[in-house]
Amino acid sequence: MTGEDFVNQAKDLDPKLQRIILDKIERVFRTNAGRSKEELLPLIKIDLENNLFTYPHDDHSHMEPIDASKPFGNGDKIYDFVDYNLPGKPELEKHDVIGPIFTNTNSSRDLDKKKLLETHPELKEQILDINSFYALSFLAQDSGGQEGYIKQPGSLRVGSQETQAVTYLIKKGQTINNLKIEVPTPLAKEQYFFKKWSSQLPTDGKLEKDLVLTAAFRHDKHKNTQAFFTGDPKDLDVNIGDYSVVNFTTLNHGKLNYKGNSLAGFSFRVRNDLTWKNVLDSGFIFPTPVPNDDNIEFIRWGGSVDFPEGAAVNNKVEASIFLAKFGLKRPIIGAYVPSDAKNPTKADDPKRLHPNSVTDPYDESKYMTIVIDAGEHATLRTHSTESRQLAFVVRQGTTWDEFAKTLVNVAVIPEKGYVYKGHDLALSKGSDKVQPGVYKEIVVEQESDKDKKPSQDNWLDEFTKAEDKDTPEKTDGAKPGKEAEAEKPAGPKSKTNSPEKADKEPQNATPISPSTDQEKPNKWHLGDDEPVSGEPAPLPPVSEEDGDDLLP
Repeated sequence: MTGEDFVNQAKDLDPKLQRIILDKIERVFRTNAGRSKEELLPLIKIDLENNLFTYPHDDHSHMEPIDASKPFGNGDKIYDFVDYNLPGKPELEKHDVIGPIFTNTNSSRDLDKKKLLETHPELKEQILDINSFYALSFLAQDSGGQEGYIKQPGSLRVGSQETQAVTYLIKKGQTINNLKIEVPTPLAKEQYFFKKWSSQLPTDGKLEKDLVLTAAFRHDKHKNTQAFFTGDPKDLDVNIGDYSVVNFTTLNHGKLNYKGNSLAGFSFRVRNDLTWKNVLDSGFIFPTPVPNDDNIEFIRWGGSVDFPEGAAVNNKVEASIFLAKFGLKRPIIGAYVPSDAKNPTKADDPKRLHPNSVTDPYDESKYMTIVIDAGEHATLRTHSTESRQLAFVVRQGTTWDEFAKTLVNVAVIPEKGYVYKGHDLALSKGSDKVQPGVYKEIVVEQESDKDKKPSQDNWLDEFTKAEDKDTPEKTDGAKPGKEAEAEKPAGPKSKTNSPEKADKEPQNATPISPSTDQEKPNKWHLGDDEPVSGEPAPLPPVSEEDGDDLLP
């Protein structure tokens, strides 16, 4: 019928079918806005018998199914662009399972729903919508051209029927365990044996998609081949289908050593019907990660699956890549400005230097966070940033004298009307280990000239070598020359630095002074034995972004 006929006969059709066709006609009107309905309706062809809807578009026509869940066309012809992955209407189907359906093929491509309808047209009489079913198929694998194998080393048997492929159509929502489904029995030809099914039925018995289980057959000579090997499989008499490729590799900062060979990676073929424990018991050894130098350490193995250690040794071998992760061992990885001033030490701070950084990776379990806070009336200035807080990623076990070398390049800049008085942390000994936490600077209101006393600006002297005293002075702080000198408190002892106050506080308190940055030559220490004079090396990077994350 034409579109005009449909308008006159629509009342005689099923209401759902009416709605589908009306929607299509309205779409044709919208896509041909320059043409009248009177012109378009005679050009629309509706073939209910063959499920065809033909409609005009510019100077040509298109054809599509009326009901996309069903095959369409002339006779048994099924058009390639029919959608066979729709939800379907399982509640309308009369059968919970249809089959067994026997097909003489060794190819899984012949077992999809489209092909099944072509090779078994009788199925159309038993179903309303093919999408209401999942296809569960069992297939006898051919030899795949394996040298020395016959083409069909095995077959499948269901009841008294022997075939190459068996399919059941399972209505969606049904449980396989409750249906009368006979799993085929694999039959191997003489000099061959059944090896395994390619996969297993779902343990809960519920299908979520079409599934093909393939029966693999092997020649008797391949019953007990070696557990693993390297090199070209053509040099060995094995069936390559019994092996999975397992790669061990590195990215940077180290290599792998295997039997005296040091390379960036090694590749093995390992039998995939074995557990890793079986493979290890057969003599397999993992490549040994070797850092590039003493400042690098091996952290752990990462990879696409769990590394076979601990309980994971009982896992079956599968194709996988294992990556040896290396990290830096230096005392201080770097610095960053915390994103949350109220919780600056949180481990998941997005600005924290990422442990999987390409250039500066580190073992997160061996590092902690130290935060220096200048308070409400000052900022911390480095050569690349100025902020109230600065966080450092510091290795556990680092001493205060090592950490102090980094602070040579950090200046405390008070607001106008305020003066820097020191640090609230009592450093008992430079050899004591740094503890994680937030350490605040002491910045107080500027005292009158008569009350000022010289500020304690030599706190770093105990951490630097005596020869530094003879180094020519160089200014590089917030205020040069006389302005910087003018900020030094003078006059009688203030309450902050009075003997009475000192008696109540640890005697070894050592304040950080901004003049340190101004009056001493630029130096950069990062755990070196000797300071490097002259232009400073870059401060550990102040990160605004995460480092590169290569692995999970």
